[in-house]
Amino acid sequence: SNYIDAQWSSGGSWNDGCALKRWTVLELGSGLGLPSCCASKHGMNIVATDTDEEVLKLLEENLIRNQNGNKLRESISCDQIKDEKQKVIVHSLDWVAAADDPNTEFIQPVFSTLDSLGGADLILLSDVVYGATQPAWEALLTLLNK
Repeated sequence: SNYIDAQWSSGGSWNDGCALKRWTVLELGSGLGLPSCCASKHGMNIVATDTDEEVLKLLEENLIRNQNGNKLRESISCDQIKDEKQKVIVHSLDWVAAADDPNTEFIQPVFSTLDSLGGADLILLSDVVYGATQPAWEALLTLLNK
């Protein structure tokens, strides 16, 4: 989250001109979603993912609570995109299963969501591969290439 704050405050790469579109962030293995919460505060579209249903409920609650006034912000400071409503979406995603399935782009809702938002401009991962095995690393790399 410090990286996002620093980039945004200094006019970093996703803030250049700010005229074309709102940036979209994909967070894999979001857990409670601190990086997504930080990115959403900067007006970015968020697609946050995890596998556990209880974690997904808490993730969604955290994202909603960390919006201004407990509702999604509808604009950021750039006049060019102020009418484009910010999207904050939570999806279940098991990247090992998704990486192994050749049809995953067609059956996983997260991929159609990302397509509708023009793809992911930034992919966030934080503490997601602790104790991971070689197959888990390979699955993550396969998924990132989809």
